[in-house]
Amino acid sequence: RPSTPIRALVCGMPVSRFSSSQESDLDTQVVKRHKLCSLGTGEVVNVIHYKAAEGKVEEFEARVQDLARSMYHLAAGITDVRVCHPCCGEVCFIVTFLSARDRERFDSGPRRDAEIALSDVVEGG
Repeated sequence: RPSTPIRALVCGMPVSRFSSSQESDLDTQVVKRHKLCSLGTGEVVNVIHYKAAEGKVEEFEARVQDLARSMYHLAAGITDVRVCHPCCGEVCFIVTFLSARDRERFDSGPRRDAEIALSDVVEGG
C-alpha cells in the first residue's frame, strides 16, 4: 500500500483520497478512474522533449531559451505552457491546447518551426 497519493498521477490508475476518519492514512477506495491525458474538458495536453546532441549543449541552451520565450507568447488555442529543464542539455515543454484541432495547427506551425530551429543541435536532428 503506497504511503502517498502519488499513484493518482499514473495514467489510468485509480485516484485515492485521504479518509476523513484517518487523516494520516490513505483511504484506498477508488473515487473514480481518470487519465491525466484526458482532462474531460476537450483540452489536449502535449509533451515535447528535446535533448542536446553531444558537443552542442551551449548552442542548444541558447536556442531553447529563445524557444521558451516565444512559446510563452503563443495565445491562439493554447491554455497553458510549462517548461521543465531537468538538466543542462534537456528541455520538456508541456503545452495544453483547447482542442485537438488547435494541437494540429500548432504541430504544423510553431512546433515545426521549433524543430527546424533545433535540428542541428538535438539528438537525432
